[in-house]
Amino acid sequence: MPPHDLVPDDPPTPLAERLLDQEQLPAAADFAAYREKLQQAIVKYEWRKQLVGRVAVVAMVVALGLMFIGGSQVVGSFDPTDDRATPLSIALATLYVIAAITAPLAIASYYSRLGPRLREAKERLRDETIHELQHEIAKLRQEVAKTR
Repeated sequence: MPPHDLVPDDPPTPLAERLLDQEQLPAAADFAAYREKLQQAIVKYEWRKQLVGRVAVVAMVVALGLMFIGGSQVVGSFDPTDDRATPLSIALATLYVIAAITAPLAIASYYSRLGPRLREAKERLRDETIHELQHEIAKLRQEVAKTR
């Protein structure tokens, strides 16, 4: 026979209710502050993603246009050692190189860095909202239990 202090006096309650009774419920202000931070992060990542997307498109268009201008040698040769090179053609060649490097880097950043960060921030906001709802349900259950 078990000792008297191990025998519960009250009828057993479901495990979920016992666990909810054990944890301290955070204040609503904590949830609101954290949710506000997440929403600000989402806005920041969306703005950055949009900016990087525009930079990538502009860099691709510039690189494509300068590729044809350099190939046709309308303004002179893009090769600075060539006799037909002009200061304008060398400047355009420099711009072409910069655009040709910037476009793939911006595309890679768009898909590999900013996309996952934005998705992660949205998932954290969703999870936090679900967590907040669970705590509100726990509070309501406690209030209902008190009225019984």
